[in-house]
Amino acid sequence: KMVHHFQQQGLLPVRFGPMEADGSLPQVPEGAFAIGKCIFQGSSIGVIFTFPLRKGLSVGEARAGALGLVIAGNDEDGLRDVLSLGQPTIPPMVRPPYANMQPDFVVTGPELAWKGIGGVLASGYWGNRWEFLPESSYSADP
Repeated sequence: KMVHHFQQQGLLPVRFGPMEADGSLPQVPEGAFAIGKCIFQGSSIGVIFTFPLRKGLSVGEARAGALGLVIAGNDEDGLRDVLSLGQPTIPPMVRPPYANMQPDFVVTGPELAWKGIGGVLASGYWGNRWEFLPESSYSADP
C-alpha cells in the first residue's frame, strides 16, 4: 500500500502496474513494473531499489533526506531471489559480497538461482534527480 501511495505522488523512480502511459513512458500492465522504458513482467522477477524521502514525507523514524528501500517481486520466487542478493555466499561471512557496492536498483530474473549475477535483468544508478539513465545502467537483451 505504501509503495502505491508513494507512486501516486510521483516519488518513486520505478513504476508499478497498472499505470497509464505518461509522456514518453509506456503503459505498465497489471502485475508488471517499469524502469524507464523497460517493462518487466512474468514470473520469478524481483526488484530492489532506493529512493529519496523528500520534503513532507516520513516513514516511521525516517525523515526527508533519508533513503527509502523498496523490495518487491512479481511472485514469491521473484521476491525470494531478490532477497537472496543480501545473503552471504558462504555462511561464516559477515556480509554479502559487494554489499558496499550495490547499485541503486537491481532487477532479478528467473535464471538468477543458477546463473548468479548473470541472472540479473537490469541494474544501475539513478541520475542526480533520481531518474533512470541508460548510460549508467545495464539491461539484458530480451
